[in-house]
Parts: sequence; structure tokens; C-alpha cells
Amino acid sequence: MSGRRTIVILVALLVGGLAGCGGDGGGDATDVVPAIAVRSLTDESQFDLAAYRGTPTVLNFWAPWCPPCRQEMPDFDSVAAARSDEVHIVGVATGTEEAAAKEFADQIGVSYDLVYDVDDVALSDLGISGLPATLFLDADGRVVDSVSGMLSATDLDARIDALLAT
Repeated sequence: MSGRRTIVILVALLVGGLAGCGGDGGGDATDVVPAIAVRSLTDESQFDLAAYRGTPTVLNFWAPWCPPCRQEMPDFDSVAAARSDEVHIVGVATGTEEAAAKEFADQIGVSYDLVYDVDDVALSDLGISGLPATLFLDADGRVVDSVSGMLSATDLDARIDALLAT
């Protein structure tokens, strides 16, 4: 993995309800998410979540050892492809070795952005206690919804519809 640049997500997200990421729901949008160091798993280009301001974004936290994560990734890929003009989907590998995440990402072949959570900083800082976990960010970068657990394509589409309606 030499040559991979550390990429920093530079974003001041207003979030609420993340301490309870074990369940569904948004919050009161009062807490700020710190900058999170990640590495791209898909290419060498810089990844900066702040560049996607103005577009709703879905952050999906996963690990290759997590069966529900593995099961939902193809659904996330099909939704990402179908709705790329409406929402940006980013998969965040965490709770695993980078090499294992990269190998799995290459094997499953999803086309949306995949990044690696260096030292599980994002997982810890966001208070996420289980995988998979998904955060839905509005166009201003605020977390308006979160889900702990697997999402089907139908569930993901419905959550994105709700996100776009905010």
C-alpha cells in the first residue's frame, strides 16, 4: 500500500444523535464531527468530503469480516449507480486491516468511492458501535439520519428519498 496518500476529510458536520448510533434516527444537529483521516481504497486521488457540499451524501461504514456489510454492498453499488446525479455514496472501511479491506474491495468490485478509516478514528469519533452503520448527510453536510444495521436497496432508496426531501 506504499504510495497511498493519507487523505483527510475536512468537514465541519453538524450532527445530532450520533452517540446513539446503535439505532435509527437523526438528531438536533448540534455536535461537530472532527476531521477524519482516511485513505482511498479505489484510487490515488484525494478524497475530501467537503468537495461534495451541495450534494447529499451517504456514508456507509463496513468491514470485510461483517456478513451484513458484505451482503449490502452490491445494493449500495446499484443505488449509487442509479442515483449518482442526486446523491454521493461513500463506503468507509473500518475495524479491519487496510490490506484486507483493499482485497475485499477489489474482489467485490463496487464502483462508488471506498475509503479506509485509518486507526478506526471515524468509528470512534462518531460513536459507532456496530457495523454496518450508515449516515445520511444533507447538502450542507449535516447528519439528518442514521441507521445501524443492514440496508437493502429498497430501504436505501427510501432513506435517500427522505434525505432529498429535507
